[in-house]
Amino acid sequence: MTDVVVIGAGISGLVCARELLRKGLSVTILEASDRVGGRTFSVSSDSGSRVDLGGQWVAVEGQQPHIRQLMRELGLEVHPQHYQGQRVLDLQSREAPLHYNSDIPSGIGVGGLVAVQCAIWWCAIRARLSVGPAASCDRNGKLARFDAQSAAVLEKMVGNSGKGATKGLVAAMVRGVFGCEPQELSWLHMLHYAACAGGVERLLKIKGGFQEFTIVGGAQQVSELLAKEVTSLGGNGSSESGC
Repeated sequence: MTDVVVIGAGISGLVCARELLRKGLSVTILEASDRVGGRTFSVSSDSGSRVDLGGQWVAVEGQQPHIRQLMRELGLEVHPQHYQGQRVLDLQSREAPLHYNSDIPSGIGVGGLVAVQCAIWWCAIRARLSVGPAASCDRNGKLARFDAQSAAVLEKMVGNSGKGATKGLVAAMVRGVFGCEPQELSWLHMLHYAACAGGVERLLKIKGGFQEFTIVGGAQQVSELLAKEVTSLGGNGSSESGC
């Protein structure tokens, strides 16, 4: 008989299984896919190097201490994310993508950029006061109302700027961080995510943010190495492919 069943063989599930096994419990991991890794997915290119198609970035030690500690345990290293040169941003609300070389996208006007920056600050303040460490008890059901809303409230905030590209930039930010459209994302989840990250700008920035480094050899290695360790500790697994 198994003491604990863990659902999902991503990083969280595998770390959970490893710690339970270290405590002497028996563990079975159930995974719907035919691979480990969850949102991390690394494939081999024609040149033989591994390319990440899923989650891939990590921040400096002080901003993401847990994953960096885990990487040290597994013997994994990082290299800086390359981002010099011309940048291209497709907002889907314009006929042509934006091309720019600075950190700030050009082409949506000063008013649009101010509106987007204000939306970022407002989201960060909301996150800190509503779901962060400084939040008070939810006595009036505010969190339930936030959960019933979608992140499209940010698009509504900048809607008065007069440019469709402004709303498109907000949508692009959500897609880049969460991999979905604003209307598909819980507003409460976005606030909680931003609060855990220490602010919205950390989620968006490369230098000094959460996209500053990638993992040498691909991010899926974290789960692959964890899976080997879990197996060596006596863990069992079952996936869609029967593994």
